[in-house]
Amino acid sequence: MDGLGNLYTLTSHDEVTLVRKFNSAGKVVLYERSVPGMDRGTSLIQVDQLGVATVLGSARNVNFATYRSAQSCSLTAFPPGLSDGALVRIGPDGALLESTFLGLEEPVSKSLIPWAFSVQTSMAYAVVWTEANLFLPNLNSTTGPHHLALLQLVPDTNGGDGVKLACVGNAATFTGAPLVRGEIVSIFGNGLGSKTPEVGQPGSNNLFPIVLGGSQVTFDGVTAPLLYVSDTQINAIVPWELGIFAGTKVCLSVLAAKTNCILAGTTLSAPGIFKLASGYAAVVNQDGTINSADNPAHSGSTVYIYGTGIGPVQPFPADGSIVQLPVPTLSFPVEALFTRGLVGISGQVLHAGMAPLEVAGLFQIDVKLPPVPNRVPPDSGPWSLTIVVHGLGDEAVAAPSLPISLAP
Repeated sequence: MDGLGNLYTLTSHDEVTLVRKFNSAGKVVLYERSVPGMDRGTSLIQVDQLGVATVLGSARNVNFATYRSAQSCSLTAFPPGLSDGALVRIGPDGALLESTFLGLEEPVSKSLIPWAFSVQTSMAYAVVWTEANLFLPNLNSTTGPHHLALLQLVPDTNGGDGVKLACVGNAATFTGAPLVRGEIVSIFGNGLGSKTPEVGQPGSNNLFPIVLGGSQVTFDGVTAPLLYVSDTQINAIVPWELGIFAGTKVCLSVLAAKTNCILAGTTLSAPGIFKLASGYAAVVNQDGTINSADNPAHSGSTVYIYGTGIGPVQPFPADGSIVQLPVPTLSFPVEALFTRGLVGISGQVLHAGMAPLEVAGLFQIDVKLPPVPNRVPPDSGPWSLTIVVHGLGDEAVAAPSLPISLAP
C-alpha cells in the first residue's frame, strides 16, 4: 500500500510476473505491468510513499528484459540453471523506471529469496542468505554474522541509459551458461544497435559480417560474426579460436563507441536445442516436414534435430563461414533420449556435426527412432527430447529437454 492507500499485488504465471495497482477500495485497476523473465515464486514487492513499486527477485535466463540497468548479469560464469538477482522499479503511473540484473555472484545467486525486504523513497534494502563473502560491484554490501548480507540496492537516478550490454547466452535456450567455441549466442541489453533490426547476410567472401548496423562484438578482442542486430538483441557466433578454460571478455561497440564488457566463463560443451514458437523442439521429420503436435515422427524414421553449443568439431571452420561438404564432425559422442512419463527410449544417432550449407555454428543431429510404444499413460503429456553430449572423461552435459511429437 502506498501513501494514498492504493493497493499493489504481485502474481506469477507462465514465466511472467505481473504487478497490478488498485485504488484504495481494491475494485479499480489503475495499471497493470508485466515483468517477464523473473523466476516464478521468488519475487517480493514493496512500495514507497510516493507510489514507486520495487520488485526484487531472481532471473535465470539471459533474455530478462533490462532498462536503464545498473549491472550486467553473472549467469555466464556458472553452470546452467543458477539464478542472478533481478530488480524492477515501476513508477506511480505504471511506467517502467528501471529493470536490472544485480550481478550477484554464486553462491548468493542460488538463494536470492530475501529474508527481509523494505524500501524507502528511491532506495531498496534486502537481507539475503549467503555462504561466502560477497563481491557486488555497484552495490553497497556488508557480510554480517550468521552469513547474512545486507544489500543496499541503489537504482539508476542519474537520467542515463545505464549499462548497455546486460547478458549473453545460448541463442537456442537463452539459458545462462559458460560459452563454447562456435556457439550461436544471443546478447541482450539496450542501445545495442540500430532501432531498425538488421539481418546479416554472407558477403562476397562467403562470410557473415563482423560489423552490422554499426555494431561490433568481440570475444577477447577477436571480432565475432553477426547474424542479427537490433536495439535490444544481437545474435552472434563465438569465434572458433576462443580459449576453453580461461574465460572470455565479451565487449560491444556501437558506431565505433565502446560500451561495457561482460566477463563470461568458457567450456567445451553447453548444448542447446532450438525451440519453435509452439514450444516444441526444432525438429524436421524424415519427409521434410516440421515436427509438431499434429505431425509426429514415427517408429523407425529419422528425425533431424537442430541446436548449437554442442562442442568442438574437426576441422575448425572459418568464423562466419557457410559449411560445405564434407561437413566437420563433432569430436564428442552424442546420445538422444526420448521420455514420456516413466517410459524412456533411446534413438540411434546417425550423425552429429555441423548442418550442411548453413552457418558454421548451427549443428544437426540425425537420429533414427526406435519402436515407439503405443501404450503410454494418457496423462503423461508429450514426449520429451534430451540430447546428452559425452565430453572428456566422465563429463556429460545435457541440453534442456523440449517436447517432441512421436507416434508408433
